Amino acid sequence: MSHPKFILVSDPKTPLAGTFVYGMVDQHRDLVQGYGKVHGEGYTFIFSPGWNLPGNELDLAEVEWI
Repeated sequence: MSHPKFILVSDPKTPLAGTFVYGMVDQHRDLVQGYGKVHGEGYTFIFSPGWNLPGNELDLAEVEWI
């Protein structure tokens, strides 16, 4: 059964910049082909409603990191 999941995909050369990938999947690995690494704290999340549109920083004050 699918559940909402997300991962952050980044290049090892720029670990603090990456792509937020989310979807309804069975396993996190289903979100991206190849190797991906999930990172923890120390990030700024920018939400954009579409490619090439300006983004807005998300408030992480209420986020619980697990």
